Amino acid sequence: GLILLTGWSAGQANQLADILGSPLLGSWAVSAQTSGICIAVLILFILFGGIKRIGNVSEKMVPFMFLLYTSASIWVILANYQQLPAIFDLILRTAFSREALVGGIAVGGLQQALRWGIFKGVQSNEAGVGTATIPHSMAETHSPTQQGMLAMASIYSGGFICILSGLVVLLTGTWEDSRISLGINVITQSFAAYFSYIGIIIVVISSFLFAFGTILGNSYNGSQCFTYLTQNRWLKLYYLVIALSIFYGSISDVRFIW
Repeated sequence: GLILLTGWSAGQANQLADILGSPLLGSWAVSAQTSGICIAVLILFILFGGIKRIGNVSEKMVPFMFLLYTSASIWVILANYQQLPAIFDLILRTAFSREALVGGIAVGGLQQALRWGIFKGVQSNEAGVGTATIPHSMAETHSPTQQGMLAMASIYSGGFICILSGLVVLLTGTWEDSRISLGINVITQSFAAYFSYIGIIIVVISSFLFAFGTILGNSYNGSQCFTYLTQNRWLKLYYLVIALSIFYGSISDVRFIW
C-alpha cells in the first residue's frame, strides 16, 4: 500500500500537470514544474494539518466538484434527449454485434477488454483494492452500518459520473473525430461545443479538484500504511517523500510513471 499509493499520487500529479498545461488554456496554461511545486506544497500543508484539516478540505471540495461536473453533463444530455434512444441502441448493438465479437477474438480483444475494464474500474472507484477502508475506518460515526452504506454509495456515484461522461461524448459526436485523443481532451471538446470557453474552464476546474482530491486521499492512505510499518515514527519524512514524488510525477513522462 505504501509503494502503490506513492506511485498513484505521482500518476495523478502527472495528469493534473497535463491538464493545467493544456494548450486549450492559452495564456493561462501553467508549466509542469510550476504545477508540481504548487501541488506538492498544497498537499504538504494539508497533510501536516492532520485528519481534521484533510476532512475540512474534502467536505468542501467534493460536493462542489460533483455538482459542477454532473450539472454541466446533465445539461448537455437534456439538450440532446431526443437522441438518447438512438445512443442506447448504438451502445447495445455495437457491444453485442457479430463484428465486435469476431474482431475481438481475432486480435485478443477479449483479454484486452477484461484488462481495461478492471483497470478503469479500479481507477474510478478503488473497488476491490482495499484502500477505501482506511479513511472509512477513521470516520467518527455512531453507526458503522451507515458508514458502510456510504462507502458503497461512493462507488455508485463514481460510476454515475462515468456514465454521464460517456453519454456526453456520444451525444456530442466528439468520439467520431479521430483528431481528438480519447480521455480528458474528448470531454473538453464536448463541453466546449455547448459552453464555449466556459466549458473548458468547467472541465479544468472539475479535473483539478478530482485529481487533487485523489492525490490528497492517496497521500493520507499511504501515510497510514507507513505509520503502521514504522509504529507511528518518521511520518514527516514520508510526507516529504510524497511531495518529491508529486513533483517528479508532474515533470516526468506518463509511461515512465506507470
